[in-house]
Amino acid sequence: VQGLGCGRIDNRRKGGRVKELITANDPRIARFNAIADDITAKCQDLRECYHPLLGGKRFMTDAQLAAKLGVSRRTTQDYRDKGYFPYYRIDGKILYAEDDKQSFLSRTDCIKTGAKITPR
Repeated sequence: VQGLGCGRIDNRRKGGRVKELITANDPRIARFNAIADDITAKCQDLRECYHPLLGGKRFMTDAQLAAKLGVSRRTTQDYRDKGYFPYYRIDGKILYAEDDKQSFLSRTDCIKTGAKITPR
């Protein structure tokens, strides 16, 4: 909104007449600032109280991994079966750690051929 940073909004109608002038002293601006301060404080509280689960590791499904590697889900299963890629089975669901994806790519010196990544 034009002029919000300087505490002034000038809404004009057709014909150039001022419809309403809002200054920094307007109660709506004070209320907006109070709400923004409250949101900032709550975000800070969340940031200080956040304790990530599973040691802070982030996980992805085989579909997400396949999309990131540019391969099919069947290929991710082949990598898993051949021991190329570590995985976790949690309650019957196969998950891959994001950190393992990076180490896999750097460790295997992969080359991308078409839609398939072939470990060397």
